[in-house]
Formats: sequence, C-alpha cells, structure tokens
Amino acid sequence: MTDETEERLNIMEVYLNRNDIKAVDVPDESIVCRLCLEMVDNGCCISLDCETKDVVTLRILLEKYFPELDLYVTKDPAICKTCHLSLQNHSDFIKNCLDTTEKNPKIL
Repeated sequence: MTDETEERLNIMEVYLNRNDIKAVDVPDESIVCRLCLEMVDNGCCISLDCETKDVVTLRILLEKYFPELDLYVTKDPAICKTCHLSLQNHSDFIKNCLDTTEKNPKIL
C-alpha cells in the first residue's frame, strides 16, 4: 500500500500518455475512473469515500473484495457509474449468498 505522505500518481496524465491525447483536448471536468481507467465526465463519477446504500464507503468495499488494489496510489480516486453499479451488484450478490447460507445451513 502506498504511504499517504508519498507523491501520488496523476491518473489523468497516465491516461493521456497511454492514449496519445493532448491535455488541451480534454475538458476540465473530465476524470479517469480508478477501476476501468476510462475517461468520463466528473458528474458521472463517484468518490471512493462516498457512502453506499449500506452506509459503507466504496473504498471499504473495494478493500474488502479487492485487497490487492492500491487505492492510495492516486489522488482523489473516483469510479464511474458503470463500475459503481458493478461493484454494488457484486456486493449485493455476495451478501445474498451469505444471508441464504445463514438462513439455511442444513441445506447448503
């Protein structure tokens, strides 16, 4: 995990260099999703410190399900709505499976 005092990676610069795009061609309100690495409008992104419907932050969910993902390597990481929906569906699926197992331990 990256130390919080270390210099953070500018994910937008990485995206621009990788796709051979000039910074002047990118709208100021654009952001790169920390998960899919696609550029989206800032209004279509959600901060990792935003609480989910279960009052858990996205950062906590990602750390739980993907511990190998270093969420501190970039400054102010955010994810797009598509990745947010996928993460929420994944979380809901696991929660439903665990709930079913608890309610029906003899069957499973």
